[in-house]
Amino acid sequence: MTLCQRVPDETINEWPRIVVFAPDPSLYGSCVGLKPSDLESDDAFIYLSPSLERHSQAEVDFSVAHEFAHAALRHHLAENMTLSTEEVKKGYLGWNSEVAADKLVEDWGFTIPKRRKRRR
Repeated sequence: MTLCQRVPDETINEWPRIVVFAPDPSLYGSCVGLKPSDLESDDAFIYLSPSLERHSQAEVDFSVAHEFAHAALRHHLAENMTLSTEEVKKGYLGWNSEVAADKLVEDWGFTIPKRRKRRR
């Protein structure tokens, strides 16, 4: 709910089809292409770990938003491992996909947990 309240409607309307699944306790989350063999699809699969339940609500909100940021930035697509011109203008240039997702989540109004702070 927090994610949808903070992400701009135009961003939500542009998200690919997303399937969310949650079970590996050793991984907080992951965003991958839903149909890796289908080069025409931009569908995403978001995995959320049950171990998230052991963390604060702020940490959970951040982790969920972070995975949706990967989907919004289309990081799950092989050809999008680099950033578009529009993303460059918004300041997502020069960082790996994890840092770019963190930046977008910050833009949505979430606070990056101290354990996740990355060098920029």
